[in-house]
Amino acid sequence: MPTTMDSQKKELSVWSLILFIAAVILMSVLLLGKPASAAVAGLSFDGPEYINRVTNQNDTTNPYIDATLGTWKKDANNLYVLNGKWDAFKLYYGPLSNPFQNFVGNVNIDHTGWDGLTWISGVYKYADGTLLGLVHRERYWSNSANDCFYLGLAKSTDNGLNWRYLGDVLSPNVNYKEPVSNGVNSAAGNVAGVPYLVIGSDLYIYYNEQTGTEKRMSVAKASLAAIKTAIDSNTTTPFYKYNAGTWTEAGMGGTGSNIIPGGTISNTGLDYFAGHNLRDFHSDAAYVPGLGKYLITVNDEGGSRLLMYSSTDGINWGEETVIDAAQSGTNFRPAYSTFMSLSTGTSDDNSTVGNDFYIFYPRDFYPTGGGQRYFRIRFSVGNGSDAITVNDDHSSMSYDSNWFYSNDRDLGDYNNDGHFSNVIGAVAQYTFTGTGIDYLSEKNWDMGNVDVYIDNVFKQNVNLNNASRLLKQVVYSISGLSNGSHTIKIVNKTNSYGNIDSFKVYKGLQKLNNDASGITYGGSWLTSSGRGLGDYSDDVKYTTTNSDYFEYTFTGKGVDVISEKEAAQGNIDIYVDGVFKETISTYNVSRLAQQVVYSISWPTSGTHTIKGVKTSGTYMLLDALKVFN
Repeated sequence: MPTTMDSQKKELSVWSLILFIAAVILMSVLLLGKPASAAVAGLSFDGPEYINRVTNQNDTTNPYIDATLGTWKKDANNLYVLNGKWDAFKLYYGPLSNPFQNFVGNVNIDHTGWDGLTWISGVYKYADGTLLGLVHRERYWSNSANDCFYLGLAKSTDNGLNWRYLGDVLSPNVNYKEPVSNGVNSAAGNVAGVPYLVIGSDLYIYYNEQTGTEKRMSVAKASLAAIKTAIDSNTTTPFYKYNAGTWTEAGMGGTGSNIIPGGTISNTGLDYFAGHNLRDFHSDAAYVPGLGKYLITVNDEGGSRLLMYSSTDGINWGEETVIDAAQSGTNFRPAYSTFMSLSTGTSDDNSTVGNDFYIFYPRDFYPTGGGQRYFRIRFSVGNGSDAITVNDDHSSMSYDSNWFYSNDRDLGDYNNDGHFSNVIGAVAQYTFTGTGIDYLSEKNWDMGNVDVYIDNVFKQNVNLNNASRLLKQVVYSISGLSNGSHTIKIVNKTNSYGNIDSFKVYKGLQKLNNDASGITYGGSWLTSSGRGLGDYSDDVKYTTTNSDYFEYTFTGKGVDVISEKEAAQGNIDIYVDGVFKETISTYNVSRLAQQVVYSISWPTSGTHTIKGVKTSGTYMLLDALKVFN
């Protein structure tokens, strides 16, 4: 059994019965607070994936997060990450699975002439490499009344190790003093920030407004060109707040309209943890070309929820989606969420993200204790990912009374939790739609065997026993099911423990290798096999002649073209149903295997033809096609 429950193994009589009964009652409550399916049309997402726990604020490997992270690309596999608190910032780089993997160095922020403390909580990268830092500034211990919170600009010209603060550009209409002023908690005055979007030629920044009687969630903007001219001269340019259809309110002290549903709240008794549905812009935003929409995250302090909204203009926001929520009886802050992506179409600074992206964020269990834990949620657009991961506490799961729930395990389980039973015959079921499923569990010395059924047909007896603990193990997998509704059933078979951590559900798709029947090649194509480079089926078709092409006719709702990217490769013209769509680049400095270089989808299934024509580079490769049914 899990380490958090070891002491209870010797008392599995009366106490076990009480625990099991309590678990059944509790589960009905827990499931009410779980993330719902995406309300943002065209977007799907996994359950939160546990990454690590943080206990030391100054740790250089797993640091405490106190602001939205500034991110920009290092290379095809890594992001730079800027993180810190109270001017003490550090620079890291790492893959999406661990963005704090490599410590680069301590960061210097020069804010000579500007008192207080600064948090760089958003980074925009100009074409010349200049980094624009969007800064939250607090005159935390100022003796002045009502002048605590500001947003400002900083710049770095050495890739993020040294920054110069250039000045304030925005303050709330009424700027309260920290920590308490006018009889309300500082939550009323905190300007938050700084989610930003690039819309047209302007930079939109999102912030918490304060009018003196209520808190709002608002937006201001300035020209990117004007900002660049100003920061090159070590100064700033004015921002203007959006108010009732116009952009005429001054960034410094003007009044902004509320733009987020539920974002307006009265100051009366306002407090982060007093049960108010306080929504807050300690969060992030990005444009998603695959959706044709802007997305923004919102930290719901009072409800212990992480929300997402979409917009087509950056002003009118809707399609509210709950992407994480506290379990009943717990209270965490899902603040400082950050968009992260390295998929095709992602900009250098992640202000635009591709069809596959993550939201990375901490669950901070302040003020109840428990420290801070990192999580990430994977999102997929259109065809996007060919699978979704479903946590063991998903609302579609059903457990009989012999299973119990263990959370906050800090061992590495998918969502830092799991369901367990040591009762013979205990049954759990999950109904899914797809063509296949993986069942993931722990393995450990105190675990036994379970039977797996698909659609009430026995498939396999699975042994979960291992001398030492193994996490997130695929203990059973099936594919090739008809694309439709199926049910997986897990039955515990021994008095040792059975476990369910998560399920990975595969969508309706067909992955075709480059030599599949029906794919036609025009010109002089050759086969390279046994490559050992990570290609699908370890081979590719390739040509060196411009105007050579591949073509495939299929029936489905979408298709992905999969190729390598490499320095000797160039451009491909893509045609769909005989119509030119776009020129794609398959060039990259270093080799990348199994890259989705083009993707298209339709609302309904139909017959379509995709064609790729070589136009430049030494080589053009086709690895595979993925057809979505």
